[in-house]
Amino acid sequence: MTVSVIIPILNAKEFLAQAVASVRAQTCSDWELLLVDDGSTDGSVELAREMASQEPSRARFLTHATHGSRGPSATRNLGLSYAQGEFVAYLDADDLWPASKLDHQLAVLRSHPGAAMIFGRVHYFSEDPSGGIERDQTFGDLHEGIYHPPEIGVEFLRDGNLFPCPSATLVRRAPLLEVGGFEDSIRMAEDLALWLKLAIHFPVYADPTIVALYRQHSRSAMAVMLRDEDQYRQNELAFCHWLLTYLDHLPGAVRRPLEPLACQRMFRVSLADHLSEGNRTVVGWRLGMIRRLWHYRAFRREGRWLRYLTPAFLSGGRARVDSGGLRD
Repeated sequence: MTVSVIIPILNAKEFLAQAVASVRAQTCSDWELLLVDDGSTDGSVELAREMASQEPSRARFLTHATHGSRGPSATRNLGLSYAQGEFVAYLDADDLWPASKLDHQLAVLRSHPGAAMIFGRVHYFSEDPSGGIERDQTFGDLHEGIYHPPEIGVEFLRDGNLFPCPSATLVRRAPLLEVGGFEDSIRMAEDLALWLKLAIHFPVYADPTIVALYRQHSRSAMAVMLRDEDQYRQNELAFCHWLLTYLDHLPGAVRRPLEPLACQRMFRVSLADHLSEGNRTVVGWRLGMIRRLWHYRAFRREGRWLRYLTPAFLSGGRARVDSGGLRD
């Protein structure tokens, strides 16, 4: 088996048949399909079971033991635990693939055997007038080709528009298992966490080709989360906590290019969260931030506290905008 295609499903009945059809239309035919439910209640389970039964030799329906929702990381990891392919491709249930997606990315990875992963770009589209602007994902200042650890991870942290959508990736299963797959504890930016782990430990191939169609709609997981500011901030804090903890155990040469960006991200989201509690006086928020972040050794390295607590850093960054302003 060459490719294991994993589709996580959460109340995606409206779009699931189109996603599966785009897998079946691939010019590469050597794939297995793992449809993994995350506690759907809209009829997605019945539809997924039916589609899996149409190709029992290479399609399978999976669900959590509790039949409840455990989040996108645990759901993708459940699929990974059953995967048999040399390569793993993730497709979100509301996204689509052009017919050449798998063949194109397989050809690149086979010509670069040292690369653990290839990622391309997505085309954002919407059939919902309120869903979003149709556009291509940016490639920024990236170049096509191999990035060695941890180069591409630095770029992902520097510009959130660059890191790949899961539907636009193809990963070798062995290194994917070696880094432990997705982080079950993270429910937002869980894909970024995995790409960072891979970028820290393995070469990654960046490709500007459009290899997936990303559907924008008001019921997507990200759209729902963005409407709840508190939930969004708490999930972002969980990601930043994971990142700083993960980096802390790495060799200095690997950690140093990533750590300043991780600290900036944690400082800004933690400050916004602290200020949401109402204390915006200069003494109050500084003391509060020291208490919150002192146990992260990253903030004590290289005098970063001095830089992050200066007016110049705050006035030049997003913290002032996100927090609604600070009082002296």
